[in-house]
Amino acid sequence: MEQDQLTKCIIAKISKSLNFPEEIYNSLKNKAQYIIAIIPSDLRKIALFPTDAQMGLYCRINLKRKYKLDDSFFITLREKLNNFTLKTLYTTGICFSKDECFWEGVFEYNNDFPLEEFKKTLSSIDSVEYVFTQILKSE
Repeated sequence: MEQDQLTKCIIAKISKSLNFPEEIYNSLKNKAQYIIAIIPSDLRKIALFPTDAQMGLYCRINLKRKYKLDDSFFITLREKLNNFTLKTLYTTGICFSKDECFWEGVFEYNNDFPLEEFKKTLSSIDSVEYVFTQILKSE
């Protein structure tokens, strides 16, 4: 997996230094302390999620070549995710061609989350080739 194909995710404390217009800044600071920004590799959009979590978790699942993002994948994924206490902020699934499909999710995260168990559980889905995770921390 090439780094330039990954969705970029950052978490930042909501502050005046983020240079939001005053109206947006005031709305955000009254709702949450942090914001998670998700920037897909195609750079066509940026999604912002207000949160009080100081950390986030980015997860990307690459599927094996012969599998697609079909109902069986999503049903199994939902069952596996239900084994963990996670607040989902963002999910997407994309198939670029017959040979490349992946799913991504961004969640609120805390230090006592069983990350290795989470990765192992997602890796146990038949169609999964690889699970990549990245912990997002505010600076």
